[in-house]
Amino acid sequence: MRLQDFLVPRSFSELGWIAVCIGPGSFTATRLGVVTARTLAQALAIPLLGVNALEALAAAHPGHGSVAVWLDARRGDRYAALYERADSVLITLREVELVLEAHWEAWQGILPPGCRVIAGDAVPEPPIAALMHLARARFEGGLRPGWFEVEPLYGRAAPIHPGAIVPGPD
Repeated sequence: MRLQDFLVPRSFSELGWIAVCIGPGSFTATRLGVVTARTLAQALAIPLLGVNALEALAAAHPGHGSVAVWLDARRGDRYAALYERADSVLITLREVELVLEAHWEAWQGILPPGCRVIAGDAVPEPPIAALMHLARARFEGGLRPGWFEVEPLYGRAAPIHPGAIVPGPD
């Protein structure tokens, strides 16, 4: 989908704010999404609201009480976070963290009794409606972050670093 198709019939001048999923997720998709949103927010001089993928997944599941969300981080590791739902409010109990495979069982041991668990891998992408609901609530609550305040949430360093690829003979 092209950005222009998404905005039709609106024009850029009608936008009051922009929301973006900051990750964690695919390194390239996260980077492209955040950079595009930051560029638009800067050019239009409007607020940019970042929402993490696990928070959007938690918000998409109705109900009350605690909810743990995790996504596959590859290599046997997981991105995990813990939230509390009270009415339509989502409270962060534990921020998104990278849980190594060796520590996964211990992380599950901290979950409160009756905690719902959402394995985000069953969902191909963060639910857009939930992401927009969270961003709108923040905007209506007075939050007005600048484009420069929103950073990608990669969860870990890129698997390839500059200088890691050694050029071969010509």
